[in-house]
Amino acid sequence: MTMAQGVARPEGLPPGPMRDLVHALHELYRDAGMPSMRSVSNAIRRRNDLPATVSHETVGQLLRGDGVPGWAKVHSVVHHLAGIAVHRPDIDATVERFHQLWLAVGDTPAPSTAPLPAEPANPPVAPVATTEVADLDGDIPPRNVRFVGRDRLIHAIHEMQRTGAPIVTLSGIGGVGKTEIALEYVHRHRDDYDLVWWIPAEHPSQLRASLAELGSRLNLPGSEAMQHPPKQVLDALRKSSLRWLLVLDDAGGPRSLPPLNDLGAGRVLLTSRDPDWTHRGSYIEVGVFERAESVRLLQERADIDDADAGRLADRLGDLPLAVEQVATWHLATGVPVAGYLDDLDKQMPTILSDERSRVAHYPATVIGFLHVAFERLAEAAPAAAQLLELFAWVSAEPLSLTLLRSGRQGAVSAPLRDALRHAPTLNSAVRQLRRHGLVTVIGDAPVRIQVHRVFQQVLKDWLGETRLARGRANVQAILAAANPGEPDDSRFWGHYAEVGPHVDAADLATAGEFEARRVALDQVRYLYRIGHYTNSRALAMRLAAADTRGSRSEADHHVFVLARHHLGNASRMLGDYAAASRVTREALEYLGDHPEFGPQFEYIADLDKNRAVDLRIAGAYTNALTVDEASLHRQLRNDVDDQDKVRTIRNNIAVSLRLLGRFGEAHDTDQEIVAQWADARGARDPRTLFARSNLARDLYGLGRYADALTEVRALLPVYRDVVGPHHHGVLLAARTEVMASRKLGDHASALRLAEQNRRDLTIWLGPSHEYPLAAGISLSNARLATGDLGTATVETRQLYDDCERLFGAEHPMTLAVLVNFASVHRALGDVHGARRRDELATGELRRVLGENHPYTLCANHNLAVDLALLGQAARASTEAESVLTRSRATRGDTHPDTLAAAVNVALVGSDQKGLDDALAAWESGLGGEHPEALAARAGRWVPCDIEPPPT
Repeated sequence: MTMAQGVARPEGLPPGPMRDLVHALHELYRDAGMPSMRSVSNAIRRRNDLPATVSHETVGQLLRGDGVPGWAKVHSVVHHLAGIAVHRPDIDATVERFHQLWLAVGDTPAPSTAPLPAEPANPPVAPVATTEVADLDGDIPPRNVRFVGRDRLIHAIHEMQRTGAPIVTLSGIGGVGKTEIALEYVHRHRDDYDLVWWIPAEHPSQLRASLAELGSRLNLPGSEAMQHPPKQVLDALRKSSLRWLLVLDDAGGPRSLPPLNDLGAGRVLLTSRDPDWTHRGSYIEVGVFERAESVRLLQERADIDDADAGRLADRLGDLPLAVEQVATWHLATGVPVAGYLDDLDKQMPTILSDERSRVAHYPATVIGFLHVAFERLAEAAPAAAQLLELFAWVSAEPLSLTLLRSGRQGAVSAPLRDALRHAPTLNSAVRQLRRHGLVTVIGDAPVRIQVHRVFQQVLKDWLGETRLARGRANVQAILAAANPGEPDDSRFWGHYAEVGPHVDAADLATAGEFEARRVALDQVRYLYRIGHYTNSRALAMRLAAADTRGSRSEADHHVFVLARHHLGNASRMLGDYAAASRVTREALEYLGDHPEFGPQFEYIADLDKNRAVDLRIAGAYTNALTVDEASLHRQLRNDVDDQDKVRTIRNNIAVSLRLLGRFGEAHDTDQEIVAQWADARGARDPRTLFARSNLARDLYGLGRYADALTEVRALLPVYRDVVGPHHHGVLLAARTEVMASRKLGDHASALRLAEQNRRDLTIWLGPSHEYPLAAGISLSNARLATGDLGTATVETRQLYDDCERLFGAEHPMTLAVLVNFASVHRALGDVHGARRRDELATGELRRVLGENHPYTLCANHNLAVDLALLGQAARASTEAESVLTRSRATRGDTHPDTLAAAVNVALVGSDQKGLDDALAAWESGLGGEHPEALAARAGRWVPCDIEPPPT
């Protein structure tokens, strides 16, 4: 993958003068230490002796070979790089050499227009648009203009990053200024990097969301319905030549983050209180201010003389957070230093004698300051005090006033309720908090407020039960009232993204009010929709943990069922099929124990759909079809007007029919569904496109490979345009293109497409999901077709082990891989090994799926080939004729697998006329140059393979 923002390797350019120029420039660029493009541009701009200024965008384009600017700009870049190169080349000679290279590019005629390819190519995985490097600054907080001191620490960070330390961690107790130091480093050294991305890393969901946004800004191929997974984004950064810096603020331990190995030209700066980082990369322990730094900050913020500043700094222990806040508070209130110290003295004995102060991870002086400030605030501005109470129950991420006001109709206590409903009053409360140094105000559209995480912990530890309970109730009421209740609607995803970090902090999963728990349930669904399955499952598990079986509350019934419904969905996408099946059964059994909900209860249809999916994944295809058909009958009986749901259930019936090998029935059903969705929602609706992809799979199962390929190639460009190239529906359709291409003899294209399809599905769903495993089956079949037996052997063995581990040895998918693995052994000359596997698979498949299922016919077909190759002609003839008879009865005379069976019967019986007739029929469908037709005409046996449809 090539990122438009990176520095491309010259090897990616076609041979010629342009490649020569870029190659030479890369050598000079490396010799100059690979400075950031921005620093090259700035350095040229500061010089008066160069012929032209050059933007950092132009520097990047020149290094990528995207185009050649005028000679004046190339001259400036070459002159600057030569001047800072390690080996100190002769600058004038270097400039002249590059001038000749530049002239050669200009003399090269433009290439002639190439003809269009005969068939559609798979879209490239490179970005579809270019984002300027200048735009790649990720949510960097504004610079603290009052930052003082810490020069030695910032220099140490710079030296560690400059000399190659890939990870630098700032550690220390809360309040020592780790985040402020990291922020000041970023602003001082921004020009050292092409990309700086600031990530709030306290919660995994925030980290994933920030990296997903980075993936979008890098123009990585994505999906409308799923966000970029961290691995994809980090891999893209590693492979680029960008000088990048990720700042992970307030990170947990190493295990809470994606792997940060082999960072390429990148660097990571962490702030963390987790001691495990001492063993990972470089580590800086951040202490309190030096006394001079404390005094300087106090005197810059307020009119305090040396003696009072020294007394304050001493009493505050030189803790930067406390010093900063007391300076702000003093400036806002005008209370003399002596008066403040007297108030602090009154509070401290009580604080120090309290057990909470002895176990706290912050100094007692912070507790004392907050006590003094809060008591004065509660007396003078009670609405502001209640607003501050909220921050004991939200995360450390900024909270927008827009979000707070959108919950103004909630059951919030006065006077905060009145402030939320009257913007000027709310703005006044925020100003009060800001003047007292208790909140930071960020931005103006929208305005966001933030409380330091140390202050948040102090609030939670010391507010008192009454105020804490009120704060939690108010937060929950605000978020419940603000909830749009539409997590499937992408228009509201910005709201859910903002609420997400606060769900756990606000205890929404265990809230007493159902509408508050509904916020958590909707967050679970939102996370599922954007592809954050791990986070979705974790929150669903917390919701499901409360045992409400004995409750009479209808709200508890809803939570019990919905939590398990969502938990099943997320578990299924993560490949935890046993857990998905278990929780779905629990929910259905729960509804069965509460008949008052009745057969029309809104969740029954969704749970039945999930139950059928679980049965299909388990290989119980007949049982799944029974559940699907019962769901359809119930839907038609209870609500025939909801045709969207009717079509969805019929789609699931077609899925079960495909897995049972009943492709003709599935085709007829899907053909109707395609027409119905198109009429109801339009040809570009995702449901119409998904139905078309199912129709292509039916055509493949019917042996109509050319029709399947035509359909899927017409579908894919539209499908990608509508939902994105990595939507799971698109990737499943792309697998059908792989399968049909291989069956039609285009083995090279099939292999190329199969490799990309397996890679994409693994990135998005993980290696243990059924979809990447099925894509692996298609890939191993393509490798076998191209003769790559070594790789096919390794991959197919791994596939068999994975399927056996996940599904069991008797599962149809495991047995399908066993049949294909036998074909690999046969191709390697191990016919005895192939026969053992085919005999085992034939017996098991006959027992599990029946003797006329396509999987069973394929295994039996290949067993006949094994027997013939081993010289057991009589039994081979019996098996081959049995397969031919059953295949004609179930798949028809013209299905390619039936014709292959006819070829084998003719070969084993030395029936030349029968062979000619079978080959003529085959060639009329697949062409006389088809590799298998050529092999059969040369007297070689035609094996069969299995491509399991998705569940």
